This record gives sequence, C-alpha cells and structure tokens, in this order.
Amino acid sequence: MFPNLFTLGPFTLHTYGLLIALGALLGVQVTIFLAKKEGFNSPQISESLYQLLLYLSIGGILGGRLAYVLLFWNEFSSNPLALFKVWEGGLVFYGGFIGALLSYPLWQRKNKNLLWRKVADWVAPALAFGHALGRLGCFAAGCCYGIPTRKPWGVIFKNLNSLAPLHHSLHPTQIYEFLYLIFLGGFLLFRSHQKNKGKTLKDGTIFAEYLLLYSLGRFIIEFFRADIPLLWSLTPGHVLSALLFIFSLTFRINLARN
Repeated sequence: MFPNLFTLGPFTLHTYGLLIALGALLGVQVTIFLAKKEGFNSPQISESLYQLLLYLSIGGILGGRLAYVLLFWNEFSSNPLALFKVWEGGLVFYGGFIGALLSYPLWQRKNKNLLWRKVADWVAPALAFGHALGRLGCFAAGCCYGIPTRKPWGVIFKNLNSLAPLHHSLHPTQIYEFLYLIFLGGFLLFRSHQKNKGKTLKDGTIFAEYLLLYSLGRFIIEFFRADIPLLWSLTPGHVLSALLFIFSLTFRINLARN
C-alpha cells in the first residue's frame, strides 16, 4: 500500500516503523491506565512501566527480527546489511513474543514489588491494541500478506517497495488480524473492568485469556496467510499457535483451580 510516508533527502519515514512505534507508545499508556485503575498510580510505578516498555520493545524487536531472518534468509543472503532495517518491515510476532518474555525477568529484578501476574494483566490489553497498530504497519509495508483470492475484498499491492507480490489479489490477512486484535483488546478491557468492579478474577487470568484467544484467532487466520507450510499444510504459525493455545489453556485451568 504505502510503505513510505515521505522522503526528505537521505531520510525516509517508513509507515511500518512509525506504526510500530505508535503501537508501543499506545501499549504503555494502556498499561499505565490499567495500573492506575487498580490503585497503582504513583510516579514511580509509571516510570517503572515506561522502563518495562523499553525492555519489552528491545527484546521483542530482536526476537521478532531473528525469527524473520531464520524463516526468510534468502531475502538477506545477497544483502546482509538489510538485516538491520527493521523499520522497513519484517518481524515475526511469535519470535518477538519470545524475545519480550526473555527480557521481562531483567526488568522484574529491579521491580520485585510488582507481582508478574498483576503486571501481565495490565499488559495484556496493551499488547492487543499495540499489536493491532503493528498489523496496520504490516499492511502498509506488504509483509505478512495472504494467499491469492478472488473475493471482492482482496487487495492488490502495486507499490514497488511493497514486500508482497505485486499485481495479485490477496487475502488482506493483516486487516483480518487488525480487526480481531481490536475486538480482543476490547474484550480484555471489559475483563479488566470486571476485575476492578469486584468480580473474582485472580491475577494472571486476563493475561491467560489474551494468550488463549490470540492463539486461537491466529491459528484460523494462518490458513489465509502465504507462509511456507511445514507439514500437512500447517505453517510455523499454526504450530506455535497450537503450542501457545495448549500452554495458555493449562495456565488458565490451573488459575481457576488454585
């Protein structure tokens, strides 16, 4: 669609990079808002959550880029310097998710007064909404594109800088996921409201539901993405979604029992 917003001399503002940055900023604002709703409204808490954004963003970008490079190494074999151009597109969500998880303990060591399950519940809606903006960035850049379709809502990429195949009608999988994530974020905000109004929800429940519902939705959307299958037409996204669904379901059940 519109990979580049504008170019001024040697500087180019990439739509993907801008929306990823806006998604991260939106995420931290939602996190701080939910923390304040639970009474954690001191300036120190807000500063700690901004630090959390930094840790998660660095870990997420490194993990997401590494996963993308491993899956699509042929794109970089002739131009290794392109490895570092993450602002142009090319991050894998599950790689970024794992990278963010690995970076979280580094932040937790300095913030032992905040229980991880409580923080995870604040972060869950933020992840959904921030990720939604990121998917609009994917749509602009042309990455994470869908399989060919004759449906009337199929999209045709024509910009030469797009990462998607040009002049073919494709499923707008980025928009599918954007809409799903907006719905998911709204549902998680509703669950946060229920928690604050006295409904018995243990810390970690909202985060578990985020993982559960996202993995389910992503598994379905994956059938329309043009990712390379591993086995029986199942892509790496299918496999990781299934594993995450099993893990989050187990986590949710254990929370309900204990």
